[in-house]
Amino acid sequence: MVLRKPDIVKVIGGFAELKKRGKYLWALCPLPGHTEKTPSFKVDEDKQTFFCHGCNRGGDVITFIQIFKDMSFKDALHDLWINDKPYKPDPREIRKKELVKKFTCWCQDYHNKLCFFYRDLQNAKLKAKTLQQVEDLAIYYHQENRWLNNIAILISDDDRTKFDLFKQINGYNF
Repeated sequence: MVLRKPDIVKVIGGFAELKKRGKYLWALCPLPGHTEKTPSFKVDEDKQTFFCHGCNRGGDVITFIQIFKDMSFKDALHDLWINDKPYKPDPREIRKKELVKKFTCWCQDYHNKLCFFYRDLQNAKLKAKTLQQVEDLAIYYHQENRWLNNIAILISDDDRTKFDLFKQINGYNF
């Protein structure tokens, strides 16, 4: 039996008065060491996360319990018992995190590879002294603009475009 994390709204709602404002729920920050007069504590019900813009702390329901009750991760899990059984992560969540980590690593590796190719091409262009050397580099000249475009995609914040690039480079069609 796989158990999921408890609903963050129910847990935090026991410690703070949450009010709906737009897409998010807002409250005065209930975390220790932070007092305020204006709500800066945001709860995203869809993502099951919180973030306080005043004290710059955030995370999921487990992190909230860790900070609020000054507990270790293990103790926070014990505190969040569900149906008299300890919390166990959903295998789908674990798989999703693994895939995101692999995708992030691919983006970094591919970016480094492209930068290496581009730098080597620039150096080779500077060293080319004969027509034959320039002709030997011709195939790379045609790839230079594509490399620069792909580098721009990889340093952008647009994950959808990065994923489209990943599919194109690796030949995936899903």
